Amino acid sequence: MSDSIQVSTVLPASPARIYRAWLSSKAHTAMTGGEATVDPKVGGRHTAWDGYIEGVTLELEPNRRIVQSWRSTEFPAGAPDSRLEILLEKVEGGTTITLNHSEIPAGQGVQYESGWVESYFDPMRAYFSRQARPKKPRSKAAETRITTKHPEKDKQGVRISKAKYETVRKAIVAALRAKGELTFADVVKAVNKALKGKFEGSISWYVTTVKLDLEARKVLRRVPKSSPQRIRLAKKA
Repeated sequence: MSDSIQVSTVLPASPARIYRAWLSSKAHTAMTGGEATVDPKVGGRHTAWDGYIEGVTLELEPNRRIVQSWRSTEFPAGAPDSRLEILLEKVEGGTTITLNHSEIPAGQGVQYESGWVESYFDPMRAYFSRQARPKKPRSKAAETRITTKHPEKDKQGVRISKAKYETVRKAIVAALRAKGELTFADVVKAVNKALKGKFEGSISWYVTTVKLDLEARKVLRRVPKSSPQRIRLAKKA
């Protein structure tokens, strides 16, 4: 049986601005912090968060509603795409955005519910709030990025900031050295505690991405027959 979730918030922007940003490669990248590509038409493909998310746009009602197929690299092999409906309603102070996310693989709904808040709503609120402020000059130095690995051979890693990768990697390793074994949820809590106020971006998304990379590199290993699933450092780490 699949999972279904609904999340909503109010953002300081008009429905038209949010609609355009969601369907723009440049604006979607800017408002989330992860690289996105969007073909803004029905039947057009979309990716987000450096390839972690992908799908196809199924329905469009300008400035009001977007429906897309949606899957992440965490979907089990052979699992069908989920369905994402984005609803936009003008209210005092901005727009209520509601995400109806259905047909999610069983057991994954909870992680995406928090992911929508941390990886979309929070950075989107900051992005639209900044639009009215004077722009600061950007540094000309290009950020170094690396491509992570995935433990499942038929799945690809994503492009990620090398500096953020190293920051999260060190925090994960430190947490596991201190505790020995942890569930994924406990790893996220430990990294959140270590990096609170020092890290820009969705910590849960980065922890997921780096954890998968470390599993692929055999730095981490899953504890057999543990429920909920626990992870630990490999002996060589």
